Amino acid sequence: MALNSWQKITRVLPARPFGTGEDGVYSSTTIPSLPNLSCSGTATNSTLTVSSTTLANGNVICIHQSRGTGAGQWEINRISSGGGTTSLTLQTPLQYTYTDSGASQAQVIKIPQYSSVTVESGTWTVPSWDGNVGGLFFFVCNGLTTITGTLSAAAPSYLAPGFNGGSSVGRNTQGWCGEGTGGSNAQQYTANGNAGGGGQGGGDAGGGAGGSNGTAGTAGEAQNGHLGGVPGSTSGDSGLTLMTFGGAGGAGGGDEDGNGSGTGGDGGGIVAIFSRVLTVTGGINGYGGYGTGGSNNVGTSGMGGGGGGAGGSLLICGQIISMGESKTNFNGGNRGLGGGTPPENFGGKGGYGGGGRIAIYYATSLTGTVSNYGTYSSSQDNDLNTGANCQIIW
Repeated sequence: MALNSWQKITRVLPARPFGTGEDGVYSSTTIPSLPNLSCSGTATNSTLTVSSTTLANGNVICIHQSRGTGAGQWEINRISSGGGTTSLTLQTPLQYTYTDSGASQAQVIKIPQYSSVTVESGTWTVPSWDGNVGGLFFFVCNGLTTITGTLSAAAPSYLAPGFNGGSSVGRNTQGWCGEGTGGSNAQQYTANGNAGGGGQGGGDAGGGAGGSNGTAGTAGEAQNGHLGGVPGSTSGDSGLTLMTFGGAGGAGGGDEDGNGSGTGGDGGGIVAIFSRVLTVTGGINGYGGYGTGGSNNVGTSGMGGGGGGAGGSLLICGQIISMGESKTNFNGGNRGLGGGTPPENFGGKGGYGGGGRIAIYYATSLTGTVSNYGTYSSSQDNDLNTGANCQIIW
C-alpha cells in the first residue's frame, strides 16, 4: 500500500519527499496561517481557477474535493505561473476534476516547507470548515517535527473543523441531516453521503443518526412510528488515497409539543504531515462532536436526540516516526438522548458517530501505539528514503 504518485511531494519536487525547507524553522503555540481558497479545474488540464489572489508562483499546494462529486479526492501540485491572479497554471496537469458549485465544494491550501517544526505546549487548532473552505491542515518538514502540545482537528461543541451537524428543530418538524460528502444540511431522515439523517418529527420524535468515516455511525432510534435517521456511509479509504472529513450527525426530530430537538455533532477535520522525522509527546486529535439531547418538554411527548459526528482523517509520512503511547484520538462522538419523561413518553436517542481514519507511511522505523480511531493502517514506503535531503543526521 502506498500513496499515489500524484499525492507525493516528489511529483513537483523530484528527490525532495519532504520539501526544500525554504520556509525555515517554525516553533510556536499558534498554528501557522495558510492561504486557503475555493477552486475548480479539469482533469488533464493545467489550469486551476481560484477565488482569491493570495497564492504565488512556486507555491506547493494540496487540492482537495471536500464535498460533492469526487469527495475525498486530492493531489499535490505546484504553481508555475499566474501567481497573484485567480487563474493559475500548474506544473503538472490535474489528476482529477475539481468542482466548486452547489453540493460540490473544492479547496486548495498552500503547503509550507519547513526545516523544523515544534508544536509547543498548547493547542494548534485547525481552522473551521465554513461550507466552502477550511478543516484541512497540511505541512511538510525536511528536518525534525516535534509535537509537545496538541494539534487538533477535533470537533468539540464550540468548533466545527469538519462538517456541520444538523440544527435543532421545533414542533412536529423533520430533523436536519448532518452536512456530509453528499452536500449541505437538509431536512431529511435519509443519509447525506457520510453524514447521518435527521429524526422524523411528530409525537415522540425519532433520533438523528450518527455520521461516518472509517467506520459507520449508528442509526437514530425510532419512536412510536417516527423513524430515526439513517447513518451515513463510510468514506475515504484505509490508505487515505481518498481522504474525507468526518460526516456530521443528524438532528433529532421535533415532537408535538415543540421545544428544541437535539443537535447533531460536527465531524472531525483532516491533518496531513510529511516530515523526515516526527516525534509525538503531546497529541493529535480529530474526534467527532457529541450530539445533544432533546428538550424535556412539559407536554406528553419527547424531542429526538442528535447523532454524534464522525472522527476525521490523519495522514503521516516520514522516515523515522515515533508516535508515543496512545497520543491520538479520532473517535466518533457520543449520541444525544431523547427528551421527555421515560419510559412512557420520550424522544428517540441519537446514533453514535463512526470512527475516523489514520494512515502512516514510514521508511526506516515506526514506534509507539496509535489509539482511538475507526481504521488504522501503516506501511513501509522506501520512496521516503530517497532524495537529496533524506540522510538522517541525528
